Amino acid sequence: SSVTVTRKAIIDKIGGLIHANHKAFLADPDVTIVVEIFKSVFGVSFCKNFNRYAKYNPNFLEQPEAKEEKKDKTE
Repeated sequence: SSVTVTRKAIIDKIGGLIHANHKAFLADPDVTIVVEIFKSVFGVSFCKNFNRYAKYNPNFLEQPEAKEEKKDKTE
């Protein structure tokens, strides 16, 4: 169940699988690992340019930073 799995546990487990030659650049990553858990289904995606295309994601548009950016463009 996704209720019993914590965000930190997933980050720690996946982080342990990444080879030491790879570095994490959280501000502008080359590849983003997206983990989705829904009931008993677990999905993992490796996305290039995730931040670049995030503005087309409906979930991103609900974030406060996106609302401010959208508001600034309409003024």
